[in-house]
Amino acid sequence: MIIDLDKNTGIKRSLELGKLPPKTLDTTFNKDLMVEGQSVYVKEQDSIAEYIKFGNTIYKRNYEVFRTHKDSQNNWHPQIFTIGFNYSTTAGNDVFLPLNGSLTESTGAQNEFHSMIAPYNGRMSYFAFRSEEAFSSANYVMKLLYSTDGTELPGTVQFTTGTVSLNIADDITHIYKEKNLKEHTYIPKNSAFAVKFDPSVDVNDTIVTMIIEWDLNS
Repeated sequence: MIIDLDKNTGIKRSLELGKLPPKTLDTTFNKDLMVEGQSVYVKEQDSIAEYIKFGNTIYKRNYEVFRTHKDSQNNWHPQIFTIGFNYSTTAGNDVFLPLNGSLTESTGAQNEFHSMIAPYNGRMSYFAFRSEEAFSSANYVMKLLYSTDGTELPGTVQFTTGTVSLNIADDITHIYKEKNLKEHTYIPKNSAFAVKFDPSVDVNDTIVTMIIEWDLNS
């Protein structure tokens, strides 16, 4: 016989995800094998149940499992974007990078070529590019944009590098280095997001690698 001590009391207990009792068992544990005075913890879907045996009766107590902020840091999933295009506009014009499979950048409202839906809350952790043209005393600007429901084209600037000065030869990989990049590049869940790139030179054939991390708990 099993008596659920919490069934009619409304009592809610909780356990922190990172501090579950040792030797927490799964639902295949056979409770008929318990002995007098034994206490076991069993995983049951998203909760933990504690079973204690006294005499011929087994008593059950329920625990909800919660995550701390520290736990959530371990649930960021990186997505790597590999982008290639031929800069086919005049130097100094910002273009939307083709995020979703196209090889064509665009200066205007071509949402179907350069935007994506954020499946979770996200953040950018890496941005690098390599161009067939030299950046001789030149510069670039990168912008991260998004739009919420009701607005087609991402236009809200969530983050910009500002003007980054460069003096590198052609076919040299440049990695944007910002210690707090993750903290400034928040992408809201379910929004449409895009990335703009504005070089001061005609970069022609250009490849970009970008990493967006998704918070799977959001």
